Formats: sequence, C-alpha cells, structure tokens
Amino acid sequence: MTTSPTRSRASSSSRLRAALAGLAIACGAPCASAQDAAPEDRGWELGGRYWWSKGRTQWSHNAQGVVPFFGNPTSVLVYDHLYAHSVEAYAAKRWRQGLFVAGNIGGGNIYSGALNDSDYFAGQTKFSETTSSITDGDLAYLTADGGYNFLQSAGGSALGAFGGFHYWNERLVASGLSSIVPAGDPGIPNNVRVITNNVKWHSLRAGLNARAQVTDKALVTASFAVVPRTWMKNDDSHHLRGDLGRTPNITMDGTGHGVQLDAEARYAVYKRSELGLGLRYWRLRASGDIHFAGGSALPLNEFESKRYGVTLSFTSRW
Repeated sequence: MTTSPTRSRASSSSRLRAALAGLAIACGAPCASAQDAAPEDRGWELGGRYWWSKGRTQWSHNAQGVVPFFGNPTSVLVYDHLYAHSVEAYAAKRWRQGLFVAGNIGGGNIYSGALNDSDYFAGQTKFSETTSSITDGDLAYLTADGGYNFLQSAGGSALGAFGGFHYWNERLVASGLSSIVPAGDPGIPNNVRVITNNVKWHSLRAGLNARAQVTDKALVTASFAVVPRTWMKNDDSHHLRGDLGRTPNITMDGTGHGVQLDAEARYAVYKRSELGLGLRYWRLRASGDIHFAGGSALPLNEFESKRYGVTLSFTSRW
C-alpha cells in the first residue's frame, strides 16, 4: 500500500511544528527561570530602618566632701519616658572567606519626657524635689563593626564574632518647673527653658552575631555586644542659675561599660528585597567627675543612659 504525497507532506509538516514547539519550550523554561530568579548574593546589603524607642537618662553626684551636711547622693536627676522617632541608613558587606564589615548612621527627634530633680541633706533627707517637661530633644548615633564568621552554610546562615565602635548622643531640653518638695512653692511656666542636657558616649564594643536563613524568603538576624569600655561626656546647662556662670555650667566626664542587643526577622517581598521587624536595646553606664561652674571635681556616682524599642526596616541584598 502506498502513501500519497499529500499525506506525507502533511505528516512531515506536523512533525516539524511539534519539534519547533518542543525546542521553544525547552529554551523558554530556563529563560523564564532566569528572569524570575533572585540576583546572585554577592554579600552586599543596603537598607533603611525606622526606630521607635523609649529612653531614660539618670545621674547623681556626691558633694558631701565639700559640704558635710549634704547627703550622698546629694542630687539625683532622672530624665524618663523619653520617647523618640529616628531613622537610619545601614550597609554591610560579607565575603565568602567569612570576613564582613557593617555599619549604620541615624538620628531623630525625642518628642516627650519628664525630668525629676531631687536634692538631699545628710541622712538622705529630701529638701527639694521638682519636675519639668521635656519640650525638645534629638538623638544621633553611629556604629561601625568588622568581624569574621567562623561558622557558615551554603544556604546563607552564619555565626560570627565582631568588634567595633559606637557613638551615641542625646540632647534634652527641660522646660517649666513644678515643686513637689516643699509643696506649694511657686512654679515656672512651661514655656520657660530650665535645663539643657547633652550627653555623648564613645564606646568600643565586641560580641557575637548570627544569621539564620529559615526559608528561601525568611531570614532572622541577631547581634549581642558587650561594651567593655565607654567614654562619657555630659554638658548640663542650668539656664536660670546665674550663680553658676555661663552655660554649660555643669560638666561631667567618666568611663564605664554596657551592653547592646539587636534582633530582626526579615521576609523577602521581592527577590532579595526584604521587610524586617526587630527589637533593639542599649544600656551604657559610667562614673567619674562632675564640675560646677568650672570648679574642682566632685565624685559623679553614676551616669546611665538606656534606650530600647522596635524597628521596621527595608533591605536590599545582592
């Protein structure tokens, strides 16, 4: 039985179309995959972060050595409920050998808070206590670290150690005054600036950091730093104390230590672009000297700054 030339040409044409379709599918699949795949992770990271935080700064000093009927502590000043908004830029670079560098720079506004100022006679008998409102303030900080991941996986998880530098500055303006002890003393209106406090911390830090690639899209990061040495400088300007001379009329300096913690969970919303939600905690403490109106040094018993809150970030990795 012979096959007609017409049927033979139709059959050949069908086979040709099928072969071309198969070739197109074979070539198209990897092309589509290449378009949808995330870019190669070369260890670069760049992002922005918002930090809503609450802070507290407290210090006390001892003037008993100069005036024996004063208490120890003589004065205790507590700046509390210092709520702030801040934003920062951050970047990191990781190498396949395990080395990495990372840093951030940020700042913002301290928008509320209160100051409590208490003074004591010997035996810690309180002879004065006043409160003022925080009507203005700002926050600035910078961190620079370098380290080495001594454990890392092909999937992106890692555990490493780091060391670096941290700078932290808070400026607070307290206005108005209400007297608690003695009760009934006349106050000062809230539109009158009373005290400006400006503290700067310069710290060395070292610690551990971890990255866990939970899924293709989910990543958890955490770092814990010990601050073995921090240098504190504080300028305290009492604007209504003419007897103390030009502002800043009370100055302090000291050394101390502290801890810092950052943790964040991220989720990829597009290829290697991630949204993150995290927690941050800083606490630094120092002791040293305090000078009134440029006079001789008195003991600064303690100076402590603390700030903690939640973060929201957007990160791009490539």
